[in-house]
Amino acid sequence: GALIAAQVIAACIWIPYFRMSKRVRATFVN
Repeated sequence: GALIAAQVIAACIWIPYFRMSKRVRATFVN
């Protein structure tokens, strides 16, 4: 219940953040 909901919320926060940080890192490398 609550644990699953927390994991879903964490995924919704971390996935876009991780993709954005990857994109930013790629931009700085290039």
